[in-house]
Amino acid sequence: MELISLTIKGILLQDDSLQPYLIMQSFEGNRILPLSISASSASQLILQIENAEANHSGYFLSELWNKHHFLLKQLLIIKGRNYPYEGTLHYKKGLRKHRISIPISSGISFAIHQKVPILTDISNTLLLTDYPIYNTNLDWERGNLETIDSFRHDQPFM
Repeated sequence: MELISLTIKGILLQDDSLQPYLIMQSFEGNRILPLSISASSASQLILQIENAEANHSGYFLSELWNKHHFLLKQLLIIKGRNYPYEGTLHYKKGLRKHRISIPISSGISFAIHQKVPILTDISNTLLLTDYPIYNTNLDWERGNLETIDSFRHDQPFM
């Protein structure tokens, strides 16, 4: 498994369904991971990124984490059993290492709040050169995902 670090590039709405997608991008900038999220999760992440509100799941998880002296190491995004992708928090308590599954949007919110790496296997990501819309004049505020679908990628991401 070859892990790469991700950062949030933006949130897009699919033109026909208005489904929000969180676009995660590799630090090198050549790979993306589009994640389908709910409208409320999209709103929550936008508020958190803009530091507009401390009332988000990452904040509440952080309070609990700090109270019990857990040390979060990373969020790993993996292919899920029940959903296309799931989050796995890797953390320590004393000398013991633990991990726990978490919904993707809550995990990302928590990882942002705790300032820890967000990682995924490189096989989960899409290469930008395969999707010219991301290389040319994509307006991240009004972009669309028409060119990214399960028919153009060997494994569906949704």
